[in-house]
Amino acid sequence: MYWLTRAITAGFLSTIVVTLVLVVTYSLVLLVGSNDPQAPTLQRWSWALTHSVLTQNVYSALPLALMLHFLAGIGWAVVYVALVEPYLLGPGWRKGLLFSLVPWMLSLVIFLPAVGASLLGLGLGAGPLPIIGSLILHLVYGATLGQLSVSELTRPAGETGQGEDSREELSALVHVRTTMAAGIIIGLILGGVVGWAFDVAFGIGLGTTLSVLIGMLIGSAIGVLVGSFWGLSPQEG
Repeated sequence: MYWLTRAITAGFLSTIVVTLVLVVTYSLVLLVGSNDPQAPTLQRWSWALTHSVLTQNVYSALPLALMLHFLAGIGWAVVYVALVEPYLLGPGWRKGLLFSLVPWMLSLVIFLPAVGASLLGLGLGAGPLPIIGSLILHLVYGATLGQLSVSELTRPAGETGQGEDSREELSALVHVRTTMAAGIIIGLILGGVVGWAFDVAFGIGLGTTLSVLIGMLIGSAIGVLVGSFWGLSPQEG
């Protein structure tokens, strides 16, 4: 089951990376956008993209959107590691790039129409920006996923040294990845329980579902940190 720990950790970390890229990119597009009819086309497209039904739906259910975003990132990672990676050749980042074209196409023909953005996102009035932006984000996710999911067990001997030191380093790398995956799963479960208990005890008005989702998101983030430190601690025996 080591493949599953690789998928969980790589998927989670890749989703963090692409989320940071998304935030920075969205901020830049929001900054340059303008609804002035006399503004250049690119500025009007940018304004339409950042004030579309898609962004409104995300804002209205941000915790749920974030949770689904991370679950999708991990889910695609499981598909990649289990069913796709073994049949592709080349470095990890290139295999991930090739794979990312699949979720990219599905997002254009299934996800965007489902959220009211029409096929390819053309209903947003933002020209080709939804297509280009989605492609960039998926390529970042794919390249990161492909590189992070490379198994330590298949790395050339020169990357980890030789002899006993090599075996110890390999064991340590596998241990870290395993504890990080365990941290993510435990964090999701405990975070959801804490979120539910917090809502029941204090009734802060978010609703039970959102409280649980927020708890799961925060718990998984804490879990990956705790898991990484746990994995880096000296192993007995």
